[in-house]
Amino acid sequence: MTFNRQAGQPEGWRRLLIWLPIIAGLIVLYLPSLVDLLRGIWSTDQQAHGPIVLGIA
Repeated sequence: MTFNRQAGQPEGWRRLLIWLPIIAGLIVLYLPSLVDLLRGIWSTDQQAHGPIVLGIA
């Protein structure tokens, strides 16, 4: 009996390909909002702690 390593590789790629549209969709949804916040309200001294709070939450 031999062990074939390449038999498991397509399954791993298939799992990644299933999640790829979901990850791409989340990036498309959240990236414009984050860019707007970084260029807008989070660029002021009063609200500069916003990214820190978001990162901790």
